[in-house]
Amino acid sequence: HMEKTFPQLKDCRIDHAWGGLVSVTTSRLPHVGHYGEVYFAHGYSGKGVILSTLSGKLLAEAITGDASRLDLFSTLTPMPFPGGTALRGPLYVLGMLWYAMRDRIKH
Repeated sequence: HMEKTFPQLKDCRIDHAWGGLVSVTTSRLPHVGHYGEVYFAHGYSGKGVILSTLSGKLLAEAITGDASRLDLFSTLTPMPFPGGTALRGPLYVLGMLWYAMRDRIKH
């Protein structure tokens, strides 16, 4: 599929690949914060390479005593999923199928 989409990569070797679920929040911003002494950062919405670096810095600052920037960033909590937990799974699958289909349509 990659060579059909990008013919110029025909002879390129792939040494590493990532696979798995992408955590997407409704705001498309990471959900970062803490519950007591448990710190967390997730929901990078496909922008983890950039935002995980910032989140890590904020978490490290908080753990070492200065939580001011983490507390500010943690106010950006994601809104609840439309339709609640009953529709979350089916709509997730529908969305993944839709984008997989779009990825495979020839332009």
